[in-house]
Amino acid sequence: MKTISLTQGKVALVDDQDFDWINQWKWHAQKRTYKCGKIIWYAKRSERYGQRCNGQQRAVYMHREIASRAGFPKVDHKNSDGLDNRRRNLRPCNNSQNTANQIKNRGSSTFKGVTWVSKRSKWQAGIKINGESLFLGYFNDEVEAAKAYDAAATHYFGPFSKINFS
Repeated sequence: MKTISLTQGKVALVDDQDFDWINQWKWHAQKRTYKCGKIIWYAKRSERYGQRCNGQQRAVYMHREIASRAGFPKVDHKNSDGLDNRRRNLRPCNNSQNTANQIKNRGSSTFKGVTWVSKRSKWQAGIKINGESLFLGYFNDEVEAAKAYDAAATHYFGPFSKINFS
């Protein structure tokens, strides 16, 4: 394992086999702040593209570069650390699996998959599977609703599920 220095005092982790290839570019740290207050950092660079490279730029993320080299079309960080780009932490996934492994970002509850329904004065649990919403029920207790979400997430997403309780 080796480290790649980034801006803002951050470093990215890469495997020895990827170090020389990845280190040919300058990378910077990009912060993503979620509405819930959680921050995840990623290693990113910009590159010019197009026939004449006339100033158009696109973002290139380190984990996607390593994934494409490994033959993964889309990739997910197992441990949710966007700076840990070792191959053992990257796994191929589809959009649904990648979304399943994201943290809770917004809503009335502190738990993923749970919202408050004021008309019923109850907590509602729900989950999205391949873009389709699945209603899991109404609950008097927020924790019980979160447990219902966790059971469904574990069932539908397996190792990709980001559950509320471990």
